[in-house]
Amino acid sequence: MDFFKTVGRRVYFQVRRIKKAMKNWKKFGVIMFGGLLLAMNILPIALAAGLLTVGVSPSGSTITMGTPATFTATVKLNGGLTSFDTLKWSVNDTPADQTTSGKTSFTFNPTTAGTYTIMARATKLGSDPATGQATLIVKDGGNGGGTTQLLTVGITPSGATVNPGVPQNYDATVKLNGNLTSFDTLKWYFDGNSESTSYRNKTKFAVSSMTAGNHNVKVVANKGTYNEATANATLTVQTVTPPAETMAIHITPEEPGSTEVGTPKVTNFAANVTLDGRPFSPDVIQWYANDVFQSASGVNFTYSAPMIVGTYRIQAKAVDGGKNDAWSNSAYVYVNPTPDQPYFYLFEVNPSPVTLYLTPGADIQDLIYTARDSKTNSIIPDSMSWISNNPAIGHMDVIDQGRRFVADQVGATIITVTAKWQNKTLYDFVYVTVLDVPVTERVLGSVEITPPSTALTAGGNQPFSAQAYDLFHNPINSGVTYQWQINSNVSYIGYLNQAYGQNITFTANPGINNTFVGALTVNAYFNNQSPQSDSATIAISDVIIAQEVLARVDVTATRYSILTNDTTVLTAQAFSNLSNPWPATYSWQIESGNATLSSLTGQSVVLYSNIWTGPVTVRVWATNGNVVTNTSTIMVQGTIPPVNSINLVVTPQTPTIVTNNTQQFIARVYDGYGSNITSQVDYINWTNLNPTAGSIISQSRDTMIWRADSILGTFSNALRVETRWGNLTDTEYISPTVILSGPIPNYYITSIFTAVIKDGSTPSEGDIILYTVTLRNNQPNLVSGIQLTMNVPTYTTFISASSVVDHPRISGRTITWDTGTLYNGEGKTMIVEVQINDGLPKVGVSITGQAHVRADQIPQGFNITSNTIVVTSGSGPITPVTPTDEPLTPTGMDWQTLVLIAMASLLLASITWVGLEAKAQRRLQLN
Repeated sequence: MDFFKTVGRRVYFQVRRIKKAMKNWKKFGVIMFGGLLLAMNILPIALAAGLLTVGVSPSGSTITMGTPATFTATVKLNGGLTSFDTLKWSVNDTPADQTTSGKTSFTFNPTTAGTYTIMARATKLGSDPATGQATLIVKDGGNGGGTTQLLTVGITPSGATVNPGVPQNYDATVKLNGNLTSFDTLKWYFDGNSESTSYRNKTKFAVSSMTAGNHNVKVVANKGTYNEATANATLTVQTVTPPAETMAIHITPEEPGSTEVGTPKVTNFAANVTLDGRPFSPDVIQWYANDVFQSASGVNFTYSAPMIVGTYRIQAKAVDGGKNDAWSNSAYVYVNPTPDQPYFYLFEVNPSPVTLYLTPGADIQDLIYTARDSKTNSIIPDSMSWISNNPAIGHMDVIDQGRRFVADQVGATIITVTAKWQNKTLYDFVYVTVLDVPVTERVLGSVEITPPSTALTAGGNQPFSAQAYDLFHNPINSGVTYQWQINSNVSYIGYLNQAYGQNITFTANPGINNTFVGALTVNAYFNNQSPQSDSATIAISDVIIAQEVLARVDVTATRYSILTNDTTVLTAQAFSNLSNPWPATYSWQIESGNATLSSLTGQSVVLYSNIWTGPVTVRVWATNGNVVTNTSTIMVQGTIPPVNSINLVVTPQTPTIVTNNTQQFIARVYDGYGSNITSQVDYINWTNLNPTAGSIISQSRDTMIWRADSILGTFSNALRVETRWGNLTDTEYISPTVILSGPIPNYYITSIFTAVIKDGSTPSEGDIILYTVTLRNNQPNLVSGIQLTMNVPTYTTFISASSVVDHPRISGRTITWDTGTLYNGEGKTMIVEVQINDGLPKVGVSITGQAHVRADQIPQGFNITSNTIVVTSGSGPITPVTPTDEPLTPTGMDWQTLVLIAMASLLLASITWVGLEAKAQRRLQLN
């Protein structure tokens, strides 16, 4: 009996749990056993809605009564096979046996002759239900192969898919016992019971719909007393987004125009606008030169080039309400310098590369630029920009002739420096690497007084404190010595309670009524480093009218910087405590430096310099009751001594050259003080003294290229190099050795290909990418006929390409740059600007520059690639995730968390089961 009780209770609890689970499944789409939750409907809910279709095959067939017919259903979502939630069969709108539900195969065995419509209806969560159908004609078999007169109608096609509004034609065929026959009526129906009367008794039926989804087409035929025949077909209307209208604009002429400064250049441009390829007149056509608005003159624009050297890019923009603005192609006008006009020739920033360390004193580097025109004159660019491709590595402060780079963190950055002068732009690059090293010693950076200023009444006092800081403005709280003093020229205003210490107190003397800027000074000393100082301003007021007394003396000079054996006049002026000029007697003294005074007394004296150079400090005392003093410093600069010798240096002087190969020689001239004066000498001449050894194939002022002949040996003094500067001359000789075999000449070009966002911002749609390509020859052999081709990167639009050695040209989306010849150590640069397109397909699009370089000596060429720009915006659609790739949409939990939850649920379920079983056992024992 206990056994049956135990079994009965277990069966009861199990059935009860299963019933609850099935209720949850039907109501919520989940099953819960203990702590285990199975969310079976997550996938259907997550999938995006789509077009569900059902096909039934065969679509039309004829059988003899008593013969079964089998039909197969195919369910598709957006044209691809898919699973379904339900699939139900019906015959002539009567549901089939329940056992056929959910099966893709259906067998029908008719017992009556006639025409049957076999229909399969499928549902899938997230999509509209879909039906597919087929027509079955059943003949009466009889004893002679069929005696019943059977009327049938067929419709073709049985299913069709069209775009919204596109008509679809259907044809009906009426047969009697399988043979074509006439009919009394033929009626067409579309999506319902209302007949399309305009097609009554017509065998052709045309229908269209703007509603996306599945539609039903039905035809019904009647003839005399024969049976009514029916056939069905489907019409699927797709969801189609109409294409957006595209506006385009093109300007002519496209061919570049050029002129020289001083020769006016007028170009007439014309714009042609189209909309989806058809001529179109927009609301406005705007014209731009180098991105600066010029005119809204319509389809025609006259451009007068400015008489400033540079490249001018002409573009037009078409604007029309409700449409995206369209930018035209680019046309160029070049303004070249006249032969005698200096132009921007040289721009470089030094030093580069730079290595810094994250330690005070080793984390700062001044970057100094040099700019020269074509006549080697130093110039100041009209504008400059300094852009780092990794600003987090460090920041830059403005200094004279450049920037001061201060390292902030470990890493590397490339600083692109752009200089513009007379409308011509040149670039240079600084490569900075910041390394991490331990800080061994703190460096005193500054000291600050608190409060920096105060106001007192005569006889009042004010506490002051000082704080020292390191280079990073972190306080230094130990090891600092503070020394305080009241400036000597206002020492009468009060006194300090002590001269040393971090905290002091100032007491104002009575009878003082004025403001004294910088009256109190503190000097901070730390670890034998250079001291730092700060000062405070003290304002003292006295209700009693102060007695006017001598307070200070000022010193002025007619010139504060003089040459050796030169003079300047120093004048002293005494002032009272009320800042009024005050009578006094004056005495003078040379405090430091080497010079002579015309007198040691008097209000004005003359300082005479001699051959000594450097600062000369002069002190003056003013006396009238009390004594005040002050100093002035005069800088004595020496004259440049004459140059009495020059030194010509030629490299190499004893080269080894393989027969029929070339060698480049470089000459440099230095004065007797070691300064490079190569560009200043009158001439540098190269002479081939031994034609048997070889010949000069090209030469410039300070370089020469010589080709060895086929004769072997060492040829002493085969080449002579001469130079002259004024009446000074120097001569050097070259002695080459020609050999038969030797190392194969190495023709090699190094490249630097970088990409940065022009304004230094985070890459976004519409930003301009600045590509810089530098080709350099670091080998001794020249490389000639160099040409670079670069494709405009995908997702970008070309803006401009420029170089000082050639005007790059563009055809389609290919940029061609004829670099020419690179000699040893020479480099040339091209700048390309492109704009990131709007409407990128997704966030995170990568844009990489690619180019191909070839030369006469490197006919096969080689490819170069820039760094990648990753765009952080995108307005286009994100590619959807297919169910097979990602069966679940994101839930906010990673898969590891879900696995842990499932495991915990299983554990809870096990514990729950064990507990229930034990509890049931105890109850049985109690009973």
